[in-house]
Amino acid sequence: MSNSPLLAAYIHDQNNFLQVVIFQAEALKSYLLHDEAGSQELNKLFQALEGMRQMNRAALDDFSHTQEDRSVGMMAPDEVIRRTVALAKLCNSKDAQIKVNLSALEIGMPIPQIHLQQVLFNLLKNALEAVPDKKGNILVESSIQPHGGRDLAQPHGQALCITITDNGPGIPEMIRDQIFDCGVTSKAEGHGLGLYHARKIVNRYGGSITLCQSHVFGTRATLLWPMD
Repeated sequence: MSNSPLLAAYIHDQNNFLQVVIFQAEALKSYLLHDEAGSQELNKLFQALEGMRQMNRAALDDFSHTQEDRSVGMMAPDEVIRRTVALAKLCNSKDAQIKVNLSALEIGMPIPQIHLQQVLFNLLKNALEAVPDKKGNILVESSIQPHGGRDLAQPHGQALCITITDNGPGIPEMIRDQIFDCGVTSKAEGHGLGLYHARKIVNRYGGSITLCQSHVFGTRATLLWPMD
């Protein structure tokens, strides 16, 4: 049963995409008599379904013990970020402003696209849920750092750094030290699996993920992903 927490986390991520599907399906009801707008919303629904398909494939790869590099491909990091931000915008029911300031390498590098997308989607979804209605602001930034990872005493050569900053209320002080633990959540209807799973994936690749309070905004998530 050692895979049970991982299985639950995968199901949690699939539910994130299901929320996108449900949100867009509800939007379609308003466009039944407008072919052009209805077609646009339907395209969004197809994008969400494709995200679910990719995530299911990653889960099947893990459970069938296939080779690790099946989830790795050559892609510019910023392109993965752009795709994930576009997907997260599909469930932006609060009309939050999501801005990007990307300056990571534009050339292709071997990165686990599906797993990186899973982590980013979880962080973006948390930010979207935290920001206020109509006044939400989220900033996504990327850069290449000279080193990064869990072991600061023996840093990696280079690391992809991604930060996601929001203007939500921040992390409750009582759970700040346990925010990545399985089952810990600040949401009334949360399961405490999203951040737990995100850290599990990042640690798997020797990286790190941290959350901290921001004086200007609410919460800043910092992801360091080794490039070697």
